[in-house]
Amino acid sequence: INGAAARLAQIGDRIIVVSYADMDAAAAEQWVPDVLVLDEMNQPVKSRDAA
Repeated sequence: INGAAARLAQIGDRIIVVSYADMDAAAAEQWVPDVLVLDEMNQPVKSRDAA
């Protein structure tokens, strides 16, 4: 976590990471976001489509 938000974050906090992509309209219509849930050791425990 960077910037002003870093002053509010504490070890053990859960955070949401969002990313963005640049694509044309045809690709955007087919795109489905993914959700990845991590455990306390940052190991994946669940993955699913966000749709």
